[in-house]
Amino acid sequence: MRRSPSTDAARGAACALLAFALICAGSIGLSAAHAAAPAPVSAALHPVRTDGLVMLAFIDPKMGIPQHRAPFPRGWRYLSPPQDRLVLTGPEGVRVFQLHFGRYYHSDDTTARESARKTGYRLAPPMSLGAFVERQVAPQMAQRGYRAVRQFPLPRVVAFLEHFAAGMPQGISRVRFEALGVEWEGADGTRAYSQLTLTQRINHRNQGPPGVAWEVGGMELIARADAYPGARDAFMHAADRTEVNPQWQIAKNQEHLANIGATTQFRTERTRETHVQHVSRMNAILARSETSAPSARINSEIPDIRHAGHLRRSDMVSAGRARTGDAIAGRSVIANPNTGERYRVETGWQHFWVNADGQYFGTDNPLYDPRTDRRISQQGWEPFELVR
Repeated sequence: MRRSPSTDAARGAACALLAFALICAGSIGLSAAHAAAPAPVSAALHPVRTDGLVMLAFIDPKMGIPQHRAPFPRGWRYLSPPQDRLVLTGPEGVRVFQLHFGRYYHSDDTTARESARKTGYRLAPPMSLGAFVERQVAPQMAQRGYRAVRQFPLPRVVAFLEHFAAGMPQGISRVRFEALGVEWEGADGTRAYSQLTLTQRINHRNQGPPGVAWEVGGMELIARADAYPGARDAFMHAADRTEVNPQWQIAKNQEHLANIGATTQFRTERTRETHVQHVSRMNAILARSETSAPSARINSEIPDIRHAGHLRRSDMVSAGRARTGDAIAGRSVIANPNTGERYRVETGWQHFWVNADGQYFGTDNPLYDPRTDRRISQQGWEPFELVR
């Protein structure tokens, strides 16, 4: 059964777009420096002092709750909502703007391309972020009187984006990220720093070739030459320590959950039930404290359950990192083939089950099915495959 191309192009990039919304708001690291799991954010709107800096919260203008917070020196402030792309200001006239270079789509399916075009996508094959900078960004900057003086990859920004995406509904599509930092010199004596992120969503369809929805965006800091080094360092330091509010991410997932009935993706009640369990499971994990006890007693009287535990935010793994040297001693990665979600768990078992509350257990019995065990059958269990 073929989903509508417009659904593939628009809904298929939902995870990428939400991650991109964070980039536009300034919450994604602009240096190679943030790989830790997102930490909770206080609901208080007042600045909080930490390490001699001011912890500023960016308030989601639509939801009215903190989306993220970051530590800045005195004199910096967020603008929420942004004013004509201006999202952050600093001392000595420092300004930080949102960047967005458009949405693109590519597929060998003619119908899918036409549907994507009608929903606002430009048609273009995907390219590397470096190639995009050379072909699109640098010429635009040259028209403004800027020339590039340094460019470098931001691997920890990618790691942060992947960790963020792992906590969102993914379906059978796959998302990948690239991130670059570029410094510029202006003919008018100003300097600029651009954090650019490529978000690429590969949409696998039941019939026909896959489609690729991709976009480039980020942030741009502009300052006088004498103020630039300090402003850049403060900006990057804040990015290193940015904290995303898990309650905001939970609310976004709930928003997605409320809309699934209106989409054509869920042709069967079983498919819809699986997706609802997927979102419920991620929200339970996001809400769980990282310091909570990892063990969970499901039912000690069931001999087939060899090990049980609670999944936490730090256990989430993106598909892109599940096979790329991300292994940890004594840990395995398990995956749900229907939803795309992946988690690290303790190794030692061949079969795993995860319920809607983010509890999991391992077993060596391939015939044991908790969905038919009346003692725990009402907990929304789903089988997960052992990836490695």
